[in-house]
Amino acid sequence: MSLITRSTSLHGWQHLELGRSGYTQTTPARLGVPVLRWLWFVARHPSVILPLLPVLVASAVLLVVGLRGLAWMVAGLTCLSAGMVAAAAHRGQLHHLRIALLSPWRWWWARWVVYGWLWPRLALQCRLSVQDHASGEIRTPTVTGVRLTAAGEHVQLRLPIGMSPEEVTRKAELLAHALGTTRPLRVRVESAGQVSMLVQRRDPLAATVAPIPPAPSAGVELLRAVPIGKTEAGQTWQVPVWGSHIFCGGLTGSGKGSILWSLLHGMAPFIRDGIVQVWAVDPKGGMELEQGASLFTRFERDDLEAMATLLEDAAAAMDARCRQVRGHTRLVTPTKEMPLVVVIMDELASLTSLCLDRKIGIRVERALGLLATKGRAPGFCLVAFSQEVSKETARWRDLFPTKIALRLAKGIEVDMVLGDGAWQAGAHAGIISPQVPGSGYALEETTSTPIAVRASWLDDHAIESLVTTYAPQQMPLELPELEPLPDQAPQPAPVQQPKPRKRSPRQSTRDKALTLPEQQQVDRPLAAQSS
Repeated sequence: MSLITRSTSLHGWQHLELGRSGYTQTTPARLGVPVLRWLWFVARHPSVILPLLPVLVASAVLLVVGLRGLAWMVAGLTCLSAGMVAAAAHRGQLHHLRIALLSPWRWWWARWVVYGWLWPRLALQCRLSVQDHASGEIRTPTVTGVRLTAAGEHVQLRLPIGMSPEEVTRKAELLAHALGTTRPLRVRVESAGQVSMLVQRRDPLAATVAPIPPAPSAGVELLRAVPIGKTEAGQTWQVPVWGSHIFCGGLTGSGKGSILWSLLHGMAPFIRDGIVQVWAVDPKGGMELEQGASLFTRFERDDLEAMATLLEDAAAAMDARCRQVRGHTRLVTPTKEMPLVVVIMDELASLTSLCLDRKIGIRVERALGLLATKGRAPGFCLVAFSQEVSKETARWRDLFPTKIALRLAKGIEVDMVLGDGAWQAGAHAGIISPQVPGSGYALEETTSTPIAVRASWLDDHAIESLVTTYAPQQMPLELPELEPLPDQAPQPAPVQQPKPRKRSPRQSTRDKALTLPEQQQVDRPLAAQSS
């Protein structure tokens, strides 16, 4: 036998021996062993005979009640199906009905054909295999489960001994093309020896996401998961505001405004009740946030000095609250008396790397660093947006637990926002189409794998309605009487005059140019000696 004679086995992975002319299959010693294995496999996986189920049911009905009973059964099923289709069409749920009827057959095809019969051959061709040097067997990852999602399939793999999850990640692009998709394939480690592959065959986030209505009577726990959009799995995308910081990076037109307004929309009931206060900074002169000025407790958009002062005031209020609550709690619960202060900063580069006044830039960076390092416990949340995600612009980006990468120009920028290895893990924010603003990848503190998300879209009319309905009625947060933050601008070091170096007696002084007074002092003794 010269090549691969069989591409799959009953257990879902390849058992091959390395022969003289290539990969050869071990021949069973007894003919009855494969039959017993098939019977045992079907007993443990009854779903494998799903296509035969209608035939078995029809045969049983034919044997019990005859041909006339079979005809009546077929007619009854036809009428039932027509009624279900008519009811679904009347309710506008034909799409859901189609999914409900076709999902079992789609799952069967994916589980037993694509990832059962074809998977071992595809894994071998992509060189995703290891060889047991003791027995000569070549093994590929075992498919232990397949679950359909809105984007494609969620495949569970058990890795053979000698294979690491990094090897599957490196072969992700080859596997995606072998499985018939050009979308990124993401690999996530579930446990020791267990990984999952997210195979995307369609974009569930292509349609515009409608704003999610705020909960009418929600407790402050909602601030730990503010709904702002939808994930690739069709679930609500929730981001934590209370006890977290948010950093969002994306090119111009990538949809940063969608995330900003969706966040304000989700916090609107708490803003109205005074449980949340928003301090906003818009270096673009208010082009983005001016419509929501009534929602903000403090708002600066013209003067760079005033913007730096706002951030320093937030840092001072944070330090005062820390002294006030220390010894009583380690995490402040937002209330009207002690609200959650959300500091929103749009276009971070305008006050850091692109700021012409270096003193203001240093003050802003220091205030942002204080808020990012100490703001979570006393109830201060920092939300920053930036087009430029390098360290020169976003110096404190690693201190943000919640990170969002929208459409970016380079793969290295995705790793800058989400962390090292994000691009290799499938967060291909560089290939997001400009036609889907607000789409990107999110990474939260509790997860290690980026997920595809899209924020909801609020037009100008929705923003006006939001501001009219949820304008806050509380008094501004009173600032403590503290000394202002010291200016951290680098002071010029005193210039030290170099000490005169003693000249050696042997060193010639012929090349030294004498000044006029020095020359006169030398000439007077000579004139006296001559006289």
